Amino acid sequence: MKKQFFWQKWFIIAFLIFGTVACGGSKKTEEKTETPNSNTTNGTKTDEVEQPKPADKEQVVEGGALNTYFPKPQGDFDIVFTQEKDGFVQAVLKEKNEQVATFSVADMANNPDGAKKYATAKEKLDMYPMSSRGKADMILVGEKYQVSVQSDSEAFTKEMRQTWLKRFNLSGLATLKK
Repeated sequence: MKKQFFWQKWFIIAFLIFGTVACGGSKKTEEKTETPNSNTTNGTKTDEVEQPKPADKEQVVEGGALNTYFPKPQGDFDIVFTQEKDGFVQAVLKEKNEQVATFSVADMANNPDGAKKYATAKEKLDMYPMSSRGKADMILVGEKYQVSVQSDSEAFTKEMRQTWLKRFNLSGLATLKK
């Protein structure tokens, strides 16, 4: 008798859960707020401040094309690619299987405002404008590609980040066009 009641109880609980989900469950109502700088176009609210638009896919280089410009593994270091999509590739640097840094190359056609920050860069790495933020150093290559090295280990210093930035095929990347 207890076994039958046990299964009936679970059947009822499962039925209620699946029934609720299948019928849409509880729906949150969206709060509508009006701001002084908003307007309506074709019944759709839009802000007057134009939001950055993603670049036309024809302007963005494919992620796979960026892989070849990454440094090659050396000695106890290995490079493992972790993410690839149009206009972006990311890899981690491992030293003896311990992750010490993250590398990335981003096509700034996706973020033209981000590329503008390099126009006023006070630092340079070789001939490339450089920006540093926390444990990351970034350079702009060919006015289009941001190359970044971020420390994931306290032992991976700023000098090491800059050394690894120089190991990218920067001159080749500078000539890559879409």
